[in-house]
Amino acid sequence: MMSSSFLQQKMEENKRNRQITLMNDDPEMAQYLEDERFAILLQNEEFVRELRMNHDFMSTLESDNNQYSYGSTTGSDSTQASNFLDSDAIFKERLRNMGKLSKKKFTQIARLFSGRMRKNFKQLDNHPGSGGGVVHAHHWKWS
Repeated sequence: MMSSSFLQQKMEENKRNRQITLMNDDPEMAQYLEDERFAILLQNEEFVRELRMNHDFMSTLESDNNQYSYGSTTGSDSTQASNFLDSDAIFKERLRNMGKLSKKKFTQIARLFSGRMRKNFKQLDNHPGSGGGVVHAHHWKWS
């Protein structure tokens, strides 16, 4: 299990590395770092919960998965509603097969989430008695 503060530190490190990679024009490393960013975000329980609760994202993800599914094309409201109840493994598999529109929405949600997390951690660091910003409240556990 990883703490939110550890994941936030990994995100900051990843961001610095992506900025360096942009200057060096290394597309292979840039893709690796983008994949790493994706993996770090998916380890954050709060982020995954936010994705699942975002109706627009889930509808788009469902459409993408139906478009690329192996012969099963179910797009009913009951199917979309069941997305919120998917197991972690099924949900992660759906994320691996995201289409362009889902990826775009994922990136928008990630950007907003990361900005809020950075702001929250800065506030914790400046709050007296906060223990230097160490947070143990939320953990992500891979199945």
